[in-house]
Amino acid sequence: MSSIVLGLYSANSNFPCLWCEVQKENLYKIEHFTLRSFEKQKKVISIGAKTKDSHFGYKTSPIITGIPHSNFFIDLLHLFLRISDVLFELLVSDLAT
Repeated sequence: MSSIVLGLYSANSNFPCLWCEVQKENLYKIEHFTLRSFEKQKKVISIGAKTKDSHFGYKTSPIITGIPHSNFFIDLLHLFLRISDVLFELLVSDLAT
């Protein structure tokens, strides 16, 4: 629901985070990220990004622009599912070595 309000693609897209523009394959790298902004969103939408990696998850103009991206929250179900995915992958890789 938050992604719809912010004009972003869904949580299973290449850029699932509400706050930053990191691809889902690199979400575990927390030291390098770019925060989302409505200014950049307007720019990307006006250009009309053609490839899946150049749109940074921006789909349309946001419904609400008075609340910055950093003030939206992720629902706990999806947060815990992502954490459990990462922990399970680490467990499997540990057992494999």
